[in-house]
Amino acid sequence: MKLEFKADQQIGELRKAFNTLFPRLTVRLFTEAHAVGEGSPLKEQVEDDQTLETWLNTKGSASIEVRPDMTISEFESLLESHGLHAQVFRRSGSLWLETTQSDGWTLDRANNETY
Repeated sequence: MKLEFKADQQIGELRKAFNTLFPRLTVRLFTEAHAVGEGSPLKEQVEDDQTLETWLNTKGSASIEVRPDMTISEFESLLESHGLHAQVFRRSGSLWLETTQSDGWTLDRANNETY
């Protein structure tokens, strides 16, 4: 599955596209990168109404191949390669949990995990 993004696209649109692929996951962008297994401070979260232009290190548009069998950290690294500091969150009941302890899980596993 391809996830495409454009410089003039709002961050919220990227989040919706990812959430369409994985309904129990969401991706949030931050002003700074984080290490595998670490979280991102909420104060560094980028608002959904900002465009990717500020963060994207490629001109115009880009796309990445997203596979259900890729790990969360692989997905976040792909976004990082385009200048997007991303953190995946997983829905647990009514909460969104930062996936710091499950960066090694596949996107499919994180999307289908229940508890």
